[in-house]
Amino acid sequence: MTDKNNYKKPKKIPLQYKLVVGAIAGAFGTTCIFPIDMIKTRLQSSNGVYFGPIDAFKKIVSNEGGYRALYRGLGINLVGVTPEKAIKLSANEFFREALERPDGSISLVNEVIAAAGAGIVQVIATNPMEISKIRMQTQMLLPANERQSTIEMLRSLGIRGLYSGTLATLLRDVPFSVLFFPSYANLKLLVADKNGNNSFASLLFAGGIAGALAAG
Repeated sequence: MTDKNNYKKPKKIPLQYKLVVGAIAGAFGTTCIFPIDMIKTRLQSSNGVYFGPIDAFKKIVSNEGGYRALYRGLGINLVGVTPEKAIKLSANEFFREALERPDGSISLVNEVIAAAGAGIVQVIATNPMEISKIRMQTQMLLPANERQSTIEMLRSLGIRGLYSGTLATLLRDVPFSVLFFPSYANLKLLVADKNGNNSFASLLFAGGIAGALAAG
């Protein structure tokens, strides 16, 4: 919570810098964990084909074209993830600025409202990417004559299909945003220097702690 009585307005990082850094971080993080996500999706969808994560890893690599099979669907995911981070950050900034007091401070309630708004905007923008990613990751479980290319899959789903499961995604992502953004903003203030500036290390610390709190 940012108390107006002892609030010291920090220098704002330009939004375009935040968007670029967020997009790069999102793309890098997604690429790093994508094989794990692939194995998790296969285990959830295989109906007994795999006997655990190690078995899934071995079978995917040996039967589906080597290690690159672990990255099937990464391209369409990066197309979604990179703007996702930019959308989420810009939406949160937009709502926060709209709800700030004249001196630049903001109440905890309004921080939560801004974060929830950012979560909702993110889901609307990225739910199609989530559905597409899962469909592409499970293509090799289908008979050969039923497998689809990315374009074929998108055509078969249509708009309604791309937004299936939206309520469940909202119930996952909005609470995360509500916990993450206010935590990050206030932790960032706590570790700022006397001039209200943050070093890279302090931003990394604030982001890491806020992410851990939001995730679990």
